[in-house]
Amino acid sequence: MRARRIAVVGLGAISRFYLRDGEVHELVTTDRRETAPGTRVDRVGFLGFAEIGCAGVLDRGDQVWIGDRLVGTLLGFDSCHFPNHYNILISAPEPVTGIDLALRPEAEVRFVPAGVIAQSGPREPGGAAPLHAHDLKETR
Repeated sequence: MRARRIAVVGLGAISRFYLRDGEVHELVTTDRRETAPGTRVDRVGFLGFAEIGCAGVLDRGDQVWIGDRLVGTLLGFDSCHFPNHYNILISAPEPVTGIDLALRPEAEVRFVPAGVIAQSGPREPGGAAPLHAHDLKETR
């Protein structure tokens, strides 16, 4: 399947994105590193959609985890489908898809601020709560 081109917003001067509880956004991987506003990102892999379960702030460079796997770091945001949803662009060594990573519905997606050590591995019921962006931003 051929990937479409995406024009990036949220890069350059804008490095922070606010998410509200209940929003749904698409997670997209890329091996591109350019962060200038308007950069064309034409090598992408579509992971799927994620419903935001906890309002918070995302910053460029935050780690993106799905389950116990570090997928990459937050690169930026694309508004080509707005107001329906945003694409959350994830910098990875190579573009990967949800099929490549064998993702399943209800997989836990976590955004962890750069510099914070994330816990990997499965979570036990009643154990430590998943890391949420808004919980950790205040500790920087």
